[in-house]
Amino acid sequence: MKLRLVGRKIVAYLTFTKGLEIEYGPGNVVAVDVNENNVTVSVFRNNILADVYRVETHLGGMVIAYAERRRRITEGKSTRTREARKKPYDLRCGEGG
Repeated sequence: MKLRLVGRKIVAYLTFTKGLEIEYGPGNVVAVDVNENNVTVSVFRNNILADVYRVETHLGGMVIAYAERRRRITEGKSTRTREARKKPYDLRCGEGG
């Protein structure tokens, strides 16, 4: 786990690892599906679905919220002005909002 202090907030970065033992063969497959809100790993052994792992990330909502805030800040303003450039940067760094 990695912690970062951003303003008055603490952001935690977590990394998950999962070791899988798969024997080489045409029927042994690991399929990974990455979406905005989840990551799914399917393990096939001898062409049969053996395990499914799913991690909910909920990143889609954060991405949409960030894009909407950014759109509202820059709406009707030139992106060349200091304010229109600085506020979206503050959103990325966790200081704005």
